[in-house]
Amino acid sequence: METDLKYIKEYLSSFEFEKNRGEEEVKRLRKYRACLLEDIHTQQQCLDSIDYLINEIKKYDKL
Repeated sequence: METDLKYIKEYLSSFEFEKNRGEEEVKRLRKYRACLLEDIHTQQQCLDSIDYLINEIKKYDKL
């Protein structure tokens, strides 16, 4: 996650608008955004699995 923030900050600080290059940059950023979103979904699945295990352990302890 730290690397992602570093990449974005570096990108923004070095960004120079060049005519006719905007569409290419937008595509690149959208692709990067999609990768980040996929990472978020993966992490959410991990959290959901952990929550499930916690609930199962709590149910087992109540028996």
